[in-house]
Amino acid sequence: MAYKELILGVGSVLGAGVFVLTGQAARDYVGTAVMISYLISGLSALLSVLCYTEFSVELPVAGGSFCPHFLC
Repeated sequence: MAYKELILGVGSVLGAGVFVLTGQAARDYVGTAVMISYLISGLSALLSVLCYTEFSVELPVAGGSFCPHFLC
């Protein structure tokens, strides 16, 4: 197995654990402010997707900026 694919898999597992722990902490310790923070972070993610989409349309190569350099 290649090193980069292994690191990608480990990062995916650790990333999923972070989201699970965030949900458990929000349930136990935080009030309604967590919903507002999720809405703000979702809006910022949407805006960054629009920026990357605009950038990838300008590139003449298939895949644009969405093609990771270590997998292509």
